Order: sequence, then structure tokens, then C-alpha cells
Amino acid sequence: VITQPHTVHISYTYTPMRYAWSTGHYMQNERASRSLRSLLVPGMHYLRMWDQMASNRVDHHVAISAAVAQRIHKFYQRDCDIIHPPVDTGRFSISPTVEDYYIVVSRFVPYKRLDLAVEAFTALGRPLKIVGTGRQLKHLKSIAGPTVQFMGAVADGELPGLMARARAFIMPGEEDFGLAPVEANACGRPVIAYAAGGALDTQIDGVTGVLFRTQSAAGLCQAVQRADGMTFDAQAIRAHAQKFDVEVFRSKLMAVVVDVCKGRHTPFR
Repeated sequence: VITQPHTVHISYTYTPMRYAWSTGHYMQNERASRSLRSLLVPGMHYLRMWDQMASNRVDHHVAISAAVAQRIHKFYQRDCDIIHPPVDTGRFSISPTVEDYYIVVSRFVPYKRLDLAVEAFTALGRPLKIVGTGRQLKHLKSIAGPTVQFMGAVADGELPGLMARARAFIMPGEEDFGLAPVEANACGRPVIAYAAGGALDTQIDGVTGVLFRTQSAAGLCQAVQRADGMTFDAQAIRAHAQKFDVEVFRSKLMAVVVDVCKGRHTPFR
């Protein structure tokens, strides 16, 4: 976006382009030929140059998590505020009953690492419900045991109940933020998550769930078993999730807008 000199440009950034700036990490689980990968190298170089140039037009960056703020600092050489995305916690509530299953809600793409959840729960022989769709469905089904159930797309009205009755929410991949885990917390349910990215902003190990640092099926199995021996306070988990509510987001973003625009002549038209 090229703005007028008097216009204040604030960029609320979900992440710098993952496929441009972290090409190797993004592509490591993708099925792409060697020739296609070689063609990406010069293309990504020019795309990064364009992206950095475009970022210089921004007056003020706001990142969705600490991990994204670090990327903005590294790739764009810019400091920024952190404002977590809004979560509609009012849609979710604590269930009086919890059933014997775990849940994943995600798109089926490689970087989400759903393969680890499927492998772990197949090895553990525990019930796992996977909500979502995507191009990895065939592969994930091929490695899934009988305790793993693929739910497909679930209606918005049904999802809160499914989350609220689960023993825990599973997040095996690194997310820029991760809305679904916070939604699970809003149901009072603990989250078992890979300790990277947005999970470090939203989850407190031993309070809102369990974090595991080795991103493998074995690491996830150990985290599930560790959670077995812990007692979680559903009300405390929900209270923590409410720190990410829509109204909190609105208040923090408006404060940044007012602060950045302070002292500038910014006529509204």
C-alpha cells in the first residue's frame, strides 16, 4: 500500500511471508520436486527484496505474537508492538462433563504437523478427534490407527461443545498465534502444545496445559502422559483465555492507533 504523506500507516502483521523468508522450513514437509525447489531460490530472493521495500512504507508495525515480532525485527529491522488476535471467548463455556477423547482443530497442511498427533495417538491407543479438512487427509488416514477419528468440517454451533467435552486440545505444530487453543482454554480445557510460536504467548505450562519441546510423536506422547498426572482448574484456564477476548483486543489496538497518531496532522475524509 502506498499512502499519502499525511496518512499514518499501521500494519497489523500476522507474519512476514512464511514461504519467502523461511522457505526451507516451510518446504521441508511439502512434496515438491528438486527442480521446483531450485527454481524457488531466485524467485524468493526477489520476493524478499520487494517485501522488505514494502515494509519500509509502514509507519508502525504491530505483531500478533512475540515470535512474529522477532521475525519483523530480523527481516524488516523494525521494532513493533504486540497485540494478540481477538478471540470470541463468549462463544465458549465450561462443560459439566468431560469425555474420554482428545481433539485437534486444524487445516490439513504439512506445517501444522498433524502427522505427529496421528502417530502419537495411534501409538498410545487413545481416542483423538480431528476436526478439519485439507490436502493431507489421504496421507493422515493412511497412518492413523482405529482410535483416530476424522470429523471433517464441523458446524460452528457444534464446535464449542466438542472442545468443551474433550480431555485436552492438541497442537503439535508451531503456530504464529493459534486461535483454536485459546478457544479450548475458554472452554476450561487444557492444551497440550509444542513449545514454540504463539503457544509461548498463550499457554502456561502446568496451568493452562502442557508444553513439550521435542517436536516428535514421542515428545507428544510424553506430554500426554505427563498431563495424565496433573489436575487443571477449568475456571482458572477460562479466566486466562479471557485475557485474549475481543474487547481486550479492541482496547489495545485503539490505544496504539491513538499513540501513533498523536501529534500528527491526520485529516479524516
